[in-house]
Order: sequence, then C-alpha cells, then structure tokens
Amino acid sequence: MTMKGEVLKIIFKDGMAFLTNEVALDFNQVEVPAGSKFKEPAYWVLRVINYNINEKRLFAEVLEYHVGATQFPSSQIELKNELIEVVKVGFRSIDTPAWLKTSNGTKPGRFLPSKPEVVYRSEPVARVPVKRVYEDPFSIPIKDVSFLAGKVTFEKKIQPLGKVVKFEIANEDIIEQYDSIKNYFESVLKTKRIQVASLITTTDGEIDSVSATSEEISRINKSLIEEVKIEMLRVAGKKEVPGETQLFTMEEYLETFVNANAQQVFKDENELLETLLKKPGTKHHPHLRWLSSKHRNNLEKLRLVHKPFSYVFLLESINNFYIVWETLDTEEATFIWKFRKEAMLTEQILTETNKALNHIAKNGRNEYRALQESNFGRLVHDYHDPQGGFKSWKEKMENIIR
Repeated sequence: MTMKGEVLKIIFKDGMAFLTNEVALDFNQVEVPAGSKFKEPAYWVLRVINYNINEKRLFAEVLEYHVGATQFPSSQIELKNELIEVVKVGFRSIDTPAWLKTSNGTKPGRFLPSKPEVVYRSEPVARVPVKRVYEDPFSIPIKDVSFLAGKVTFEKKIQPLGKVVKFEIANEDIIEQYDSIKNYFESVLKTKRIQVASLITTTDGEIDSVSATSEEISRINKSLIEEVKIEMLRVAGKKEVPGETQLFTMEEYLETFVNANAQQVFKDENELLETLLKKPGTKHHPHLRWLSSKHRNNLEKLRLVHKPFSYVFLLESINNFYIVWETLDTEEATFIWKFRKEAMLTEQILTETNKALNHIAKNGRNEYRALQESNFGRLVHDYHDPQGGFKSWKEKMENIIR
C-alpha cells in the first residue's frame, strides 16, 4: 500500500484523533506534544510523506491547522480500508503557535504553519590562489648598483606590484672591490644606466621568485675589466700632484689620484704594471718588463711617478744600488742614479731620488742634466729600430749594473 503524497485530515475531538470515522487513536499514538487538550473540535490538514507498513506508522507534514468541526473528504473515505490499519502517526514538525491556537482555540479559525527561514547549504568553494607575473623592463643608474662577489645587486620599486624588490644579476667576473670604481664602468660601457629585463612571480601579492638579466652587466668580463682599470689610470693621470711628493707606492698612488678603496682592485704593483703595458702607445714595453724582473721588491716596493707617468725601479749589484727611472709612453731617455751600498739606506736613496725628480718637475730634464751629478747617467732609446734598440739598451743596462 502506498499513500505517499495523499492529502488527509486528522480530526481531534473528545480527546482522541481520527483518520476515519471508525477508528480513533489516542494522543500517545499520534505524537502530538505532551499535554495536548483540544477545547473544541479541531483538525489538521496533512500531506503524507511516507507510510511504514511494518510499523503501521504514517509520517506526514502539517499543511494547515484549523479550529472547528469538519468532515473527511471523499478521497480520504476511499482510503478507509488502508487507514484503519494505521496505529501510529508522526509529523515532520509541529508549528508551536499554530498547535496552541488549535489546542486552546474556541472559535473557528485556520492557521498556517510559520514559514521556515530558507537555509542555503552548499559545499565550500576552494579558494584558488591568485598568481601574477611581472616582466616590465626598466633601467637603473650604475651608481645605484652594488658590486659584490660574483654578482651585482640593486633595489627597484615595481609600481604595478607596489613593492620595492631586490634584484641580483650573477657575473662570476665581478668582485666586491669593483664597487669603489664602478663610476669608471660608466665610461667603458658608455652609459650611466643599465637596462634590466626582469621576471617576478607572485602568489596573492607575495613574491615567489625574482630574476633579472642585463646586457650591460653581461658585458663585464676580464677584457672589459682591464679596460676599466686603464680608464681609471687614464683619468688619474689628468690630476695634478699635491705637494712635493714625486714617488708613490701603488697604494699611495691609487689613494691619492683615484680613491682610498681603488688599491684593492690590483693584486700588487706588478699587476698594475701589466695593466698599463696593455695601453696602446706604450713606448717602453720591453724595457719596463725587463726592469720589473730586476727590481728588488724584497727591499722596496716599486715606485710610480705621476707626471710623466713612469716607474722607478731599485736594482742592485754587489756594491751598489741603482735607481732607474723609465717612462711609460713618452719618448724620454732612461735616467739612472748609482748609490754605494755602505753609504746609504734604501730609504735615504728614495729621499734623494724624490729631490731629483722634484727638481726635474720644476726645471726640466735638461736643466737637471746640466748639474752633472756624479752618480747620474742616462741611456737614450732608439725609436727607429725598436727591437734592435731594446737589445742595445739592455746590454748597456747589464754593463752598468754589474
């Protein structure tokens, strides 16, 4: 038997509940609220939700609540044979205000159950993280770039992201010491700014990864760095000598004419010399290299003269020290001073040499030669036959320092 969906009446009178005129159920069987007492005949209009034939239980939804007498509709009378089998009636819910009105009401009335609030239930929607990619190119001044070991770093505010982002560009040829001379990279690269191609990825506004490349930074290699060093010394050569000092160690020279940190760029004075020998127009390349090999760096550091840019070497024989002054790229003779070992310390020798160079700086080489100092001599270069001229010059130098 099925009665699902049927609309029925249940009539309350004389303390009982009726689904047919022939069969009455008590309130324990009908599952109305405890203590229900209907002062006047009343009835509820039901819609059958289900009927459990084994339990003989009718389960229904209350559509209307009424006070007053009524009759069963013909459709329900036709179900009499089925309904007389029912021993229990349950309800999905009972509207309390409407139940009280029908239980306590004395005047006929019709009451509808309160409209339940609609409760919307749905599966929570999984939130999808918002990912963004920013890859707008930009430029930045070289002065704002930091040179570190194996890379450069800089910061840039990325407007679409609304954040200052730190960038790194790797280059194994870069060392931290170049940061003190980075303005010279501007001259060699022929630009004051580097162009940057960047790629930034974010999730929900938080940075996941940052990468960048720059054509200018990628151009920095050992060859370009040599150009930078030469440029640094070229610019230094335009400055005037402060005071009476003519002789400088490499460290003193770079601190005086470049900056205090520039000395870290060169490993030693020999590296500085090798860098200068790569300059175009060097007049005394083989001479300087030979003199460098003979210099007694265990006694004194190699000395530099600012104008004309030149080197002062300390050579030694059994009985004598020799100061040899050779220019880098001017057609000047080699000047040589001889000092007896037992007469002077190397420090005193350098002091005397500085005096002679000061005299030359103020009065000229010819004026100094006219003094005819007894310990002074010179070797003239043959510029018409560079190879043969060097061979001849070397032989004369070897004879002098025996």
